[in-house]
Amino acid sequence: MSHPNRDTGDDVRASDLDDGDTRAPWLVEPQRVRAAGAKTHLFESDAVTLVFQHSRRIPRLVQNLALGSLLATATANKKAVDADAVQALLDQDAS
Repeated sequence: MSHPNRDTGDDVRASDLDDGDTRAPWLVEPQRVRAAGAKTHLFESDAVTLVFQHSRRIPRLVQNLALGSLLATATANKKAVDADAVQALLDQDAS
């Protein structure tokens, strides 16, 4: 699968990612998360899209944004990270 937006992260969508993407395997390979015991996806597809758009697909930025969103979601007792959780973290970092 080609990655037309790999360098910039612009307009990347969750559907653009494949199982070979190594930036955050637990984001794009839900089977790993299920193997660890999860019953549902940890990240909704719109959240994955937002993470990859704002991180410009830089592995460390993907990891940091995804982890921060996951922690905020767990603190709020939610079951999955949604775009609102990612956006809240982005807004917090901007201020």
